Amino acid sequence: MLRRIGKVVSLPKGFATVELEGLDPRAYRYGLPVLDSKGARVGIASDVIGSVAHPYAVVRLSPGAMVSIGDELFLQVPEGRRRRGRRRRR
Repeated sequence: MLRRIGKVVSLPKGFATVELEGLDPRAYRYGLPVLDSKGARVGIASDVIGSVAHPYAVVRLSPGAMVSIGDELFLQVPEGRRRRGRRRRR
């Protein structure tokens, strides 16, 4: 499942800073793949920075990834797993 992160606002060396739009910062999981609008993998989720009111996501770019300022990025979130086994005793 893809979730929209936001648009790239800056490109420090080897990283992309993305303004989080419509995604709860707590839902941003470190190490998940980040894709561009065409579905190509551009990097992995690295960190969340900034204030609570205006959070930014940091994406570690893959070598050779073509990303420019203003591009929309998406987070590839795995589907929820069904838990198996016994119920927990109260």
